[in-house]
Amino acid sequence: MVEDRAEEGDPIEPRAGHHQIMRFFDRNQTALRAHPTVEQMRQKMLSLNEILCDPGAPLPVKLKSSLAIFALHAAWIVLRDPTVTDEQRREAALQVALELIDADPDRACGRLVYWR
Repeated sequence: MVEDRAEEGDPIEPRAGHHQIMRFFDRNQTALRAHPTVEQMRQKMLSLNEILCDPGAPLPVKLKSSLAIFALHAAWIVLRDPTVTDEQRREAALQVALELIDADPDRACGRLVYWR
């Protein structure tokens, strides 16, 4: 786990390093493409998607599940407006992810709903 380093006495929010890691990955895609850690991360993301979505789910439902996971990470890369706070990014990412998971009432996905 990567931890933020703060000046002495500065509080560190537990997930503060997430956005820095996502920006690092975004800026260093070429150098990291073949790195073993990136492949491990990719496999973990695929495993998480399998937890969220049944293997027999329709393709659009599987895609929504994948996009929900991606939304949680994309907020740090896409929402670059300096007036947007980290909390606003987190809230927006979670709202979009949950909407994608909950978008289809007849879905074979949505196990995340029980984790709220």
